[in-house]
Amino acid sequence: MRKSFLWALVIGLILGMWATAEPIKLTFNTLFHEADAKAMEKIIEMFNEEYKGKIEVELIQGRWAQYYAELRLSVLAGTPPQIGICHTNKLVEMADYLTPLNASPVGDLIEMAGIDPAKYVDAAWAAGEIEGRHYLIPLDTHGWGLWYNKDIFAEVGLDPEKPPRTLAEFIDACERIKAAGYYAFHPAEDALPRKLRRAWYVFFWQMGGQLFDEGYTHATFNNPKGLLALQFLVDIFN
Repeated sequence: MRKSFLWALVIGLILGMWATAEPIKLTFNTLFHEADAKAMEKIIEMFNEEYKGKIEVELIQGRWAQYYAELRLSVLAGTPPQIGICHTNKLVEMADYLTPLNASPVGDLIEMAGIDPAKYVDAAWAAGEIEGRHYLIPLDTHGWGLWYNKDIFAEVGLDPEKPPRTLAEFIDACERIKAAGYYAFHPAEDALPRKLRRAWYVFFWQMGGQLFDEGYTHATFNNPKGLLALQFLVDIFN
């Protein structure tokens, strides 16, 4: 799941208040936990130290399950944070609550802040945009890759330097590894439903599938490719 900064007027606020005597106070809402939360706390601590007397960021670590409902309610109540985290898969439902960065009441905040879209991965940058309006600045992405044990590959007669590149080669490698007494493959690091779902995404995309149409208005995975990817995972477990 990719996460992005929801800047929502913060850059314009900073530009407009930089010369004031009192430090600018900003609220930053996140849903991070465990290691992510500790890392963000350190980042904010360093930021506040660097801009001491000028900008002060209050970090509020929210609860995962209630985060988006609380964010929407804060907007409706007129007390939204100046900055917040928003997953790109939530952008469609959250867009009405956000200020487009490139079309804010004070102008193009992306340009004002000197943010260069070319410095970001194209797909990550594009995920923050709907119909020409850009709402999100990428913070991080989650890359899903496949790792393998070279020693086991060599033991079962596979070339450790040439991993499988097709589905047929992948299945053949798994069968050889299984026959040698090893657990051949698991599609996720644990059995949490969302992680198995992401494993299905990976195979679905590799088969040329897309989850939604270009405007994110219709699901496009109810087709032979989607079924083939799902059946592939079912076959692995069976």
